[in-house]
Amino acid sequence: MSLNNKKILIITSCSAKKKRFSKPVRAIDLYQGDFFKKVKKFALLNQFDLNIISAKYGLITSDKEINYYDAKIKNNDDIENLKPNVIPKLNDLIDNYDKILLLMGKDYKKIIESESAVNEKFLHFFDKRGLGGYLSLMNDLLQLNQKQLYKLLFEQKCNPITAKLIKSYKYKYKKLI
Repeated sequence: MSLNNKKILIITSCSAKKKRFSKPVRAIDLYQGDFFKKVKKFALLNQFDLNIISAKYGLITSDKEINYYDAKIKNNDDIENLKPNVIPKLNDLIDNYDKILLLMGKDYKKIIESESAVNEKFLHFFDKRGLGGYLSLMNDLLQLNQKQLYKLLFEQKCNPITAKLIKSYKYKYKKLI
């Protein structure tokens, strides 16, 4: 039950907090928000691919070099305007992965969830408590060992995945090391 033979993609949102650079840098180095940092750590720890929905650039890989910017999703028009820069790229990626994990807030999820591209490969992570809840959810994900994480991603029957579900997996499978 190793994750080694599974190809997993995480799609997360950009963060408002960014490090200022005078030249283009990899997206993974630009974003500095607390939630983004935890998602980055989770992706690197588990050797998952990471893509980002940028409020300016659409769906990008974490190693894409981009310039500093200050754009945010403010309303449904912004969501609709981003879809052409997200959905075609997402459709091109789907067949390359066993699971696609959506770790992002509700506005960014709206870009993806309304499309027919979303299927059984997608796992939505959700916490109604907002940013604090998502940070807690990431802390719980970071504590799972490989077997617990495999069971959560490939054997669970509910979607979205919540902090309560992750805690149940930690308890139920705590002896799996």
